[in-house]
Amino acid sequence: MEEEKQSVNATTKEKRYRVVIIVLSVLLALSIALSAVLATGKSAQMRWVAQAIKDHYYVDYSTARIYEAMTSGRLYYNTSGTGLLDRYSAFYTAEEYAQIKNQNNGSQIGIGIGVSNNCVLRVCGNSPADKAGIQMGMYFAGFGDSESEMIYTDNYSAFTAFLKEKEEDETFCLYMTEDAQGSNGEIYEVAKRNYTQSYVSYASASTAYSFRSAPEEESLSLQALDRSIPALPEDTAYIKLDQFYGAAASQLEETLKIFRAEGKTKLILDLRNNGGGYMSVMRGIVSFFTKEAEGSRPLAAVVKYKDGTTEKEYATSNSFYRYFDDNTQIYVLANYNTASASECLLGAMLDYGAIDYEDIYLSEIGGIARSYGKGIMQNTYTNSALGCAIKLTVARIYWPLSGTTIHDRGILPKDGANTVVTSNAAVFGDPELLTVVQDIQTK
Repeated sequence: MEEEKQSVNATTKEKRYRVVIIVLSVLLALSIALSAVLATGKSAQMRWVAQAIKDHYYVDYSTARIYEAMTSGRLYYNTSGTGLLDRYSAFYTAEEYAQIKNQNNGSQIGIGIGVSNNCVLRVCGNSPADKAGIQMGMYFAGFGDSESEMIYTDNYSAFTAFLKEKEEDETFCLYMTEDAQGSNGEIYEVAKRNYTQSYVSYASASTAYSFRSAPEEESLSLQALDRSIPALPEDTAYIKLDQFYGAAASQLEETLKIFRAEGKTKLILDLRNNGGGYMSVMRGIVSFFTKEAEGSRPLAAVVKYKDGTTEKEYATSNSFYRYFDDNTQIYVLANYNTASASECLLGAMLDYGAIDYEDIYLSEIGGIARSYGKGIMQNTYTNSALGCAIKLTVARIYWPLSGTTIHDRGILPKDGANTVVTSNAAVFGDPELLTVVQDIQTK
């Protein structure tokens, strides 16, 4: 009996082993199949990316070199400055690209500040930070759930981790100071919210306007604010253009209507820290500064591709004399962060006589005074089947009449531009603007 029992147990174990082996074989087969699918998908993605670079990137690379860069992890630009592609080219997943499109159309989520070395270089119009009263040039110095729970620190990374955990519409506090030394600190209550960004603001000695949305609404309207600049002469207005996205062109036109209605004869256009945006938006904005141009849609820029073909970008209208006249004087503020579409606009303004080089004021920071020097254009290509997108630099940009390109050069003092010494790209109270106003009054 015992031998029979042992025989039965052995047979049972063998069956179990066979079942396990079969299950493992099935799992292995599924794993191999899944790996093959993933490999096929990755291979298809690599082939598409390589072909997109070969077809569109403004520098002509061999297919072999592109694949070598991909397989070695040196295709995209990185912080060490290496990579086959330039710093403006990037790969996006479908989710990343959808988010970028929403942001560039003005749909944002967050508090709406851009910070470098704890200094606020940008406050997005209509953002929670903007509505709370946080200003460019302020310094981050603390945060907390409430005024009684503040953490006073200049560790901005700790704040970003804190912000990431916040729910939408959940309020908290920021402690901001007027300079890096901690002068005149104040607590501001903000919340992480969805908001529609505005890109243009207007001020004179006694008035100020910006585009705001009402609570729980997305649409923007021009609203009067208590942000006038008393130092401005009565004949002068100040317009700040933050970026070339969303409704920037139509917003600029609305502020130019105020400029005309108030009877101003001098305009200070602030392009400092404006890194550019869409060519389509630039074409709308340049329409207001084509002073000496002829025709209903003057040339705004010329785009040249690597194969030698050119594409002409035209302004959407020729509207200088709708808001200005021959006696209008326009001045432009620019700095090292003034780039791309901003420099394209400056080129058209110079070519069409809306300004001369001596009407440009460049921030001099650490002995350097220039605009950024980005005279190239990017396009984004999508692949719906693979669910991804790639942004590539595709062409060089030239000014409409002179054919000038400022890529890797920028606008410089030796061109005839003025310089204004300042300590940073943004300083609380904007003493740089006050210096420019004083200089303008002497002319």
